[in-house]
Order: sequence, then structure tokens, then C-alpha cells
Amino acid sequence: MIKTPEELFEFMGDFDYEWMDKDGNFHECIVPEMYENYSFMSPSEVLKYKKGICVDQTEFERDWFSKNGYEHKVMNIQIDLENESPGHAFLIYKDNDIYYWFEHAWYNERGIHKYNTYEELINDIKNKFIAQENISSNLVNEIKIFEPPQYPYHLSYKEMDEYDGKEKTKRK
Repeated sequence: MIKTPEELFEFMGDFDYEWMDKDGNFHECIVPEMYENYSFMSPSEVLKYKKGICVDQTEFERDWFSKNGYEHKVMNIQIDLENESPGHAFLIYKDNDIYYWFEHAWYNERGIHKYNTYEELINDIKNKFIAQENISSNLVNEIKIFEPPQYPYHLSYKEMDEYDGKEKTKRK
């Protein structure tokens, strides 16, 4: 049984960064077609297949942190550019007045990062996102960091963009 965030992180060590399409097939490459063909996985599917992209992995993490009584949030960082909207979903938690960024899906930033304040945590993620996406200084203010709704499982990115959170869909 996994009892700590460190044990959860270690357990996720062999999870692969792949996305599932509407037909249940997995893909390694991020391609434009995934906007309509991606299928948001449930925590049990992520566990079964040991695969998922950031959105899937953070939902798996959210499930564990919820069940284990941690104060936590799933957050998104995103920027809308001309031909693309790069973004990333991540989980943060608070324990004994210390903030942590629990990151497994972003390979170059993988780990449990510790911060004294929420602002320090968000600024660090924002700066790393800016560097990774090579965002010019004149576009930095266009970056959005927000807490998304808890989406029903098996939505595509297109359906997530259209989801208003008002409809109550039962999760499996």
C-alpha cells in the first residue's frame, strides 16, 4: 500500500508518457489529430495500462492525494499561440505549511519539488514552461495558470475545451 507522496512517485516510475485514443490505442507522439481523438483516462485505466500524458497522470495523482487526505490542486499552465496551444497539467499539494509540486509526466522536471510559498511554486513552473516552450518576453503575460474542472472521463481535448462543468456526469 502506498502511504506517502514519495512512495507514489516511486510507484509511478515505470509509467509511460503515451495518450489513449477513442479506440483504446496508445500513441507516443503528440500530434494535431489528438485534439479530437484523445480520450481522457480514469485513474483505474492509468493504473491498468501504466500509461498516460500529463492530464491522465495528474488525475491518477489527484485520486491518490484525495484518498489520502492531502490538501491539493490540479492546475493547468497554457498559452494560446497562432497555430498551437502548448500546455501542461500538474499537481500541487501542501503539507505542514510547505508547498510541493508533484511532477511525473514532465520528464525534464520529474520529481517532488519543495517551496516555501505558493507564489514561489507557481513562478518556478511558469519560468520552466517559458524556457521549455521558448516563449518570447512579449508573450509571457498571455500565459494562463488555472484550476480546471474535474472533467468526465473519456473526453477529448476538444470536448474538454467545450465543457462548461454544469452537466453532472457520473465518473466510472
